[in-house]
Amino acid sequence: YLPADADRPAGLRELKRIGRGKMPWFTERILAGERVFIRDAAHMPPAGGKEKRLLATLGIASLSAMPMTVKDRLLGALAVASQTPLDAARLAGSRVLEQVCLLFSNAIERLRTSTALRRSESLARAILDALPAYICVLDRKGALTMVNRSWAAGGPASTPIGADESDVSLTLGGNYLAACRAAPRNAHAAAALEGILAVLAGRSASFRAEYPGGQGAEGRWFVMQVTPFAKGLPGAVVSHRDITERMRAIVELRESEERFRIIVETAQEAVMNLNADSRVTYANPRAVTLFGYPAQELLGSSIFDLTDPADHQLLTQNIERRKKGHSDRYELRFRHKNGHRIWTMLNASSMRGPNGEFQGSVGMITDISDRVRAEIRLRRNEARYRSLVESMHEGLVMARKNGLITYVNARFCAMLGRSRAELSGRHVGEFADPASRPKLELMLAESQAATGHSGPGRSGSEEILWEHAGGRHIYSLVSPSAYADEEGKTAGFFAVITDTTERKGLESQLLQSQKLEAIGQLAAGIAHEINTPAQYVGNNTQFIQGAFEDMLAVIEAVRAFIETSKTACPGKQEVDALEKLMAERDVEYLMDEVPGAIAQTLEGVERISTIVRSVKQFAHPGLAVMAPADLNESMKSTATVSRNEWKYVAELELDLDPALPMVVCMIGEINQVVLNLIINAAHTIADAKKLAPEREGRITLTTKFTGPWAEIRVRDTGTGIPEAVQAKIFDPFFTTKEVGRGTGQGLTISRSIVVEKHRGQLYFETKAGEGTTFVMRLPLAQPERGEAT
Repeated sequence: YLPADADRPAGLRELKRIGRGKMPWFTERILAGERVFIRDAAHMPPAGGKEKRLLATLGIASLSAMPMTVKDRLLGALAVASQTPLDAARLAGSRVLEQVCLLFSNAIERLRTSTALRRSESLARAILDALPAYICVLDRKGALTMVNRSWAAGGPASTPIGADESDVSLTLGGNYLAACRAAPRNAHAAAALEGILAVLAGRSASFRAEYPGGQGAEGRWFVMQVTPFAKGLPGAVVSHRDITERMRAIVELRESEERFRIIVETAQEAVMNLNADSRVTYANPRAVTLFGYPAQELLGSSIFDLTDPADHQLLTQNIERRKKGHSDRYELRFRHKNGHRIWTMLNASSMRGPNGEFQGSVGMITDISDRVRAEIRLRRNEARYRSLVESMHEGLVMARKNGLITYVNARFCAMLGRSRAELSGRHVGEFADPASRPKLELMLAESQAATGHSGPGRSGSEEILWEHAGGRHIYSLVSPSAYADEEGKTAGFFAVITDTTERKGLESQLLQSQKLEAIGQLAAGIAHEINTPAQYVGNNTQFIQGAFEDMLAVIEAVRAFIETSKTACPGKQEVDALEKLMAERDVEYLMDEVPGAIAQTLEGVERISTIVRSVKQFAHPGLAVMAPADLNESMKSTATVSRNEWKYVAELELDLDPALPMVVCMIGEINQVVLNLIINAAHTIADAKKLAPEREGRITLTTKFTGPWAEIRVRDTGTGIPEAVQAKIFDPFFTTKEVGRGTGQGLTISRSIVVEKHRGQLYFETKAGEGTTFVMRLPLAQPERGEAT
């Protein structure tokens, strides 16, 4: 205590900042609840040495202090410091200090309690306002004594259950129980009323109810929680929370579970759950069907009992991987209840508990038995077809789009006299004859270009010449086809190669034999044709020989007359003798007839030469290559050679187009075709004359230039071709003639020559009873490739 007008030394102002560590003796006494009287700081006890020095420093001579307590709880201390020592009178005033201390203690306690209460209420209010729930506090009668900010702001959750049927307000002071009673028809309101009453009466520790939103909150859900105050305090706390999202999540979860249950139950794959001991805990209907066991028999069984024993080790290894958290996809074989093997593709994953422990596996099992069996069949078929390809008589080559060989069979290797290693990886054109390479490459390109439009690319056959490793040539017929990849794009081609070297020789022999056969058939007629001009050549020669003898006699007489005239003038007797000789030798007649006989002789010789030349041209094997030829001249020769076949039954008329250009062809083979057609025409006219002897027989041989074609027509006035045999007319060995008049090979060979070799056309036009016209059309120039019609 200091007078109001007294100066306050700096030391007194600093006293309140002194920590108890600097006044341990003083502090210990206060904490023990003792009063402290320091009458004279200069005479402090030894234990208060720190206090003595501190007080001396601060200029304090005496100090009185009394602890302030409330119900034995220390609140602090009231201390009075003085710059002078305490006397007896001032020491007696300490009793007043005691009373003041008591008053201060009570005041401080009241202030502290009030502050704590306000702080507690503020904290509680802040907590309530911060909560998203709608909260109100009810007294024992159900009146609202407090609401949080959410409730005060209003909203669907601050409306009591059944509020859409009630007009009762639930703002601060309103009655929750009255609001529930105002909606007697609402079951949720009735339940809430009973629950709140039970909590307020202490019959229930809490009440909880979920209810749908009313008017203005359709489609939303809420949860109501009623909790009583602490024991002995009346009232309860009511909270409402919006649980719509949770309810929607629950509904979605149920729908999802149902959806996935349906998916699993109706899945085409078997689904199974195994526990940690590898025993079945769940199997869907497909699993029941797949394994053939009833569901109750399948559940609880070991997965090893269902697995093929040959795969037990594989299964064990994968289960161990599952325990380590790995998921796997692998093929596994099972056994059906009836014993047959099931091939499957298994997708397995591990199931883990809350703490990550292994609890089992879930597996989706796809039955691939059909696929595996198909693969087995495919491998068998592949082996079978490979064996077939390797044993076939034709060569087979497979190559990429760029022509590099990827596979050849043994036959092709044998054809070229090379090994697979020599052929693989090299361009297929390397082994073709240089003259055939352009045609081969074009043919392969065309076959690949057809891919992707209407299936695999196709191409006709072509004659290709190959080079054997030994240097000789191999004739072949190549039939290429392109193949496509999965996207329908050309991936390459394969070609079937038929060795025609031997057949080529046989065909040449056959064609020549056909020519010789024709010549043999025509030999008698040709001999007769030669005999006629030969006879009058011989007769005229004999006549000329006699005439020459007569003329020689006259010439000798004239020479003698000239010699006599040189020495003497001839007399009348010599002149008369010469005239007589000339008359006897009929010189005038000889002069008139000999020139004619010579001309006829020359004509006969020319006729014989023409026949011989025609026969020679027809019978000559010719070149096996295409060359320009004059079709008109060839038609004349062929008509001459065949004259004895037709001259007794028909007239042959030549109608040759002078504008017809040279045609690139094998002229010898074309002559063979025309001869066959002329002979056939003569035969059918002969048959027609048997039926009608007065009928005129005529064969018309025509050539014509029509655009890119050279056209040859052989028209007859025979019987025509019956409709029943028209489709067979070009078939090998088919003939309508009697035995001895044909082998049935003529038209077959003719078609092969025209269509296959010359890329031309050969067809006929016929009318029963009137005749037939065979039309042969040849391209003027042979293209590298072209389809025959």
